[in-house]
Amino acid sequence: MSSIQSKMRGRPPKSKNSCTWCNETKQPLKYVLPTQHGKKEFCSESCLSAFRKAYVRGACVGCDNVIRGSPIKLEQKDGPTKDFCSPHE
Repeated sequence: MSSIQSKMRGRPPKSKNSCTWCNETKQPLKYVLPTQHGKKEFCSESCLSAFRKAYVRGACVGCDNVIRGSPIKLEQKDGPTKDFCSPHE
């Protein structure tokens, strides 16, 4: 058995979830907001509230995250302008 296989035996480590807004790693994340692209988890009501306020101002069409800073805008002739958080979407 190779050394890589022997290190990967057993139960995989628990993933360390972090708050969607403040990025602190806390367990458990008690506040959950369902979105089109899954769910967003938060450590406190204040983080959830701050995310909601920023989300209303602008969310990325591609990944559904809050756009921090200047959005990348895609203007369409026959439709609304779409905002992205990065050019990779």
